[in-house]
Amino acid sequence: MVDFKSTYMTNSPESLPFILFRSAALRQINQLKRFSDLQSIIPAELSIGEKQLQEIARNSIFTNSNQISFDAVAWFIEKGLLQRDEPKTSDAKFPFIFVTVVNIEITYSCNFACSHCLQAPIRPAGPSEWLDIAIVKKALLEAKCLGLTRTGCNLTGGETFMPHSPILELIAYANNIGTPARSNTNAWWGNHQNIKIGDMVFPTDSSLVEYLKEIGLGRLALSLDDRYLQYPELLDRVIRVASLCEKQNQPYEFVITEPNPLIRQQAIKLLHESIGGYPQFMVSTPMEMVDVGAAKNLTGFSDQYHEIDKLALSSPCAGKGFHRPYYLHIAPDGGVRSCLYAPAGGWLGNISEDNFFNVLNAAAINPVYKLFEHNELANFVETFLNPWKDQYRSIGHGCAASALIARLAERVYAATEKQGGQPSAMQMSEIHKHLSIEMGLESPSKRQSEQLMVAQDGL
Repeated sequence: MVDFKSTYMTNSPESLPFILFRSAALRQINQLKRFSDLQSIIPAELSIGEKQLQEIARNSIFTNSNQISFDAVAWFIEKGLLQRDEPKTSDAKFPFIFVTVVNIEITYSCNFACSHCLQAPIRPAGPSEWLDIAIVKKALLEAKCLGLTRTGCNLTGGETFMPHSPILELIAYANNIGTPARSNTNAWWGNHQNIKIGDMVFPTDSSLVEYLKEIGLGRLALSLDDRYLQYPELLDRVIRVASLCEKQNQPYEFVITEPNPLIRQQAIKLLHESIGGYPQFMVSTPMEMVDVGAAKNLTGFSDQYHEIDKLALSSPCAGKGFHRPYYLHIAPDGGVRSCLYAPAGGWLGNISEDNFFNVLNAAAINPVYKLFEHNELANFVETFLNPWKDQYRSIGHGCAASALIARLAERVYAATEKQGGQPSAMQMSEIHKHLSIEMGLESPSKRQSEQLMVAQDGL
C-alpha cells in the first residue's frame, strides 16, 4: 500500500493541499456509470459511499476536501484510479470504451493436434498448464468495474474441459458476479463416462451438461471445421453434446470455421435425427479461417499484396482492432492483447504482474497501439520486416499480416527499451527466426535449408 501520508504530508496534513487527477480507467468508469461495480471491490473499512464515489469520478481534479480518508485515497492511487501526474492530452484517451467481451485463454494445452490450430506452434508439451484461477477471478471483477464484460466473457483454450482445469469454477464464479460466460470445448467427452473435469468426476456426458446448466453457463461453443477429417469419431461426439444441450435447455453454438460443406450438412442432419426435430437452443457463427498456422507452404508474401502493411489494413478491422477494439484477449501467461490472431502476445501488459486498471491506463501510450492508431505500418514494415521477409512463408490474409506486425512490434519495442537503442541486424534476424516459428509462419525453404545444414554438420 502506498504510504500516502508520508508522500504528501509533512507536518500538518490539514493545512497542506494536494492535487490528484483521474486516471483513464476512472474516466471510463464514470462514462459508463459503473459506480456500483467499483464500489463492490472497495474495502468496507474505507467507508466510501456511492455518492462520494460518483463525486470523485466526475471531477477531473481531486483535492484534500475531506471527502475521503487518506487510506481511501491511497487505495485509489494503488489501484490506478487516481494519479499524481496530470495526463497529457495524447494520454487522456481510453481506447476501450467499445470493449464488451474479454476472451480469456486459460491454457494453450490440448488433447488434440488439429492442423489448422493457431496455437499449435506455442502449445506446451507434457501436462496442461493453466492460468492462475485467482488472477482470472480478480481480472473478471476489475473488467466488470471497467465495463469490459457488458456482453460477457469467453473462457477458452486450448481445450479447457480437462482434468485439473479451473473451467467449472470460473464459469460458476462469472455467473455469481453477474458476468455471462461462454466456454469452448472440442467435445472429446461426448459419449464418454467417468469424465474428469477439474477435480470433479461426472459419471456421464449428460451429467456434465446438466452441471454446466446448473452453474449458469451462458453458452457452450462447439466447432464445426475440418478437424473431423483428422478425427472422424469427433463429429459424433460433437453431435452428442449438442443433442444433450437441447435436452437440458442449455444454449450452445456451432462456430463454423470454413469446413467442407458436406461436413456441415452432415452435422446438421445428424443433429436433427438425434433430437427428432429442429434445434431450439443452437446458434451458428460463421468464422473465417485465418491463415496463421493454416496456409499452404509457399515462400514469400502473397502475390496479391506485395506490401504487407497494405495487406494488414485489408483485414476486417482494417487495423482498428488495435486501437479501438471490441474484444480484449488474455493469454495463459496473463498477457493482454487486442488481436485474437496473435496468440501469446501481451503488448498491453500482464494481469499476472499488474491489475487491469493499470494495464489499460497505459494503453494509449503503448507503442503497438500508437503504431496502428497513427497508421505508421509502412515505415515500420520497411525498416523491421522487409529485410527479413524471406524467413516467412506465404501470407495471404489481412489478419495474419496485422497479427505478425503487432507481435513483431512488441518484440522490437521491448528490445529497444531494454538496450536503449534499436536491435542490430543480427538481433533482428533472431527475432524473426523465433517469431516465424511461434506463429507458424516459418518459410519452408528456410526450414529445409537449416535442416540440411544440421545434417551436413552431423556428417
